[in-house]
Amino acid sequence: MRLFEALFDAATETQVDAVLKRHAEILHVASNWHPLDGNESNFGVVENQQSSPIASLIEKITNSIDAILMRRCYEAGIEPTSAAAPRTMEAAIKAFFHKDSGSW
Repeated sequence: MRLFEALFDAATETQVDAVLKRHAEILHVASNWHPLDGNESNFGVVENQQSSPIASLIEKITNSIDAILMRRCYEAGIEPTSAAAPRTMEAAIKAFFHKDSGSW
């Protein structure tokens, strides 16, 4: 079985470890590895991803809040990137979520 397929089918960390050990001979051959997009300077693109599961979860929550606030802009007829849009999350929350409007 090819390495990708074996890793794809691995359901647990233990199974991934076993696959990597079975294919160690091809993983340690330098010519099998190429820079992302053929660019030696792409380390920043890869390193920019979250290394911590907590930070990744927080980013997902923040992104979902951003999406809700953008939707509220569109619902109000405001282009989110325009000067008419709230400039901060706090301003957007105040503009689109009022205690007395039932939007809580």
